[in-house]
Amino acid sequence: YFEASGHHGSVLKGVEGLSVNGRLVHLGIWDGGQVPGLNWNVISALKELEVMGSSLGGNIEESVWERTMAMLSENPSHFASLVTHRLPLEYFREAHEIASQANLEQQARSIKIVIDFSLSSGDHNALRYMI
Repeated sequence: YFEASGHHGSVLKGVEGLSVNGRLVHLGIWDGGQVPGLNWNVISALKELEVMGSSLGGNIEESVWERTMAMLSENPSHFASLVTHRLPLEYFREAHEIASQANLEQQARSIKIVIDFSLSSGDHNALRYMI
């Protein structure tokens, strides 16, 4: 289970959903760093989970995350173009295909693909984001 949302609820759902000897990978850092309601006995004794983490930066004081957050707070629209596709859940296969093609091609047509639960497959706006 890869947790990259930055919300403690996602960690709880991941631990809950993992099977015995599963792996939880937490990417990034988030405010407070606490996971209320997390039972470490489930992680260590009951499910024997492997927990891995990455902050994508060495020195937390000058990390990539902090620089990115500073840039985002100065100009939120600066990052809007990074989301190249926004698709409803029903198009998850297409989203995966688009991401796979971006990995294979030299000139990627996608950067960030978002599965947007507020969109439905009948929403004509959803289709305009597809290549």
